[in-house]
Amino acid sequence: MKYIKYVILLILVFLGSYYIYQTSIDKAKTTKSPEDDLGSINDLIVIAHPGDEVIWASRLLNKEETLIICVSCGTNGDTDEEFKEVAKLNKNKYKFLNIPTHQDEIYDDWINSYDIIEKEIDAVLRSRHWEKIYTYSPDNIADETHHRILSRITTQSAIRQRLSNNLYYFAPYFSEEEEKEVNLSEEELEEKNELMNNYISLEAKKAKFQYLFAHEEIIKYR
Repeated sequence: MKYIKYVILLILVFLGSYYIYQTSIDKAKTTKSPEDDLGSINDLIVIAHPGDEVIWASRLLNKEETLIICVSCGTNGDTDEEFKEVAKLNKNKYKFLNIPTHQDEIYDDWINSYDIIEKEIDAVLRSRHWEKIYTYSPDNIADETHHRILSRITTQSAIRQRLSNNLYYFAPYFSEEEEKEVNLSEEELEEKNELMNNYISLEAKKAKFQYLFAHEEIIKYR
């Protein structure tokens, strides 16, 4: 009788575990992340930090056919929510890679995360024939490490997937002392500022790069 109780208990534990497992599987099937259902998405933007999509590529955002990969998104609750709000306004899909910019308050150069980032970007580029892929220019960029890593990874992945003809770079970064011709209309600049105003947590970043806002250019990979 004692053994029968143990057998019954084991059966109940097994059934309970199976039920929990099956429920989690069913939930995963029905709960989609924003990047799961890409539909007619044709364009891809790869950025390191939230807010970069507006600073470097605001004119590319206002269309539903765009997926944004944000490498450091998923590591800061307030800024992540602000990113989602901006994406929602532009009807963009997005994918967070959850790679922190700092470890124990020390800047992380992402060298140890390089393989993870490369694998994720490779998987996305393999997922379909992207019409246009955008990321940072390898020349003269604002963040010496993060931007350069993403430029290299995205470029190499596009070449491997035979998508280099569809690869484009954001305009190279320039210092505040350099003079560049304004190429955004007043209306475009106003829309850009309105988008950036959603990033309440990025006031310092907005102030630092404000002078770049009126200049936005896309350069084809050669």
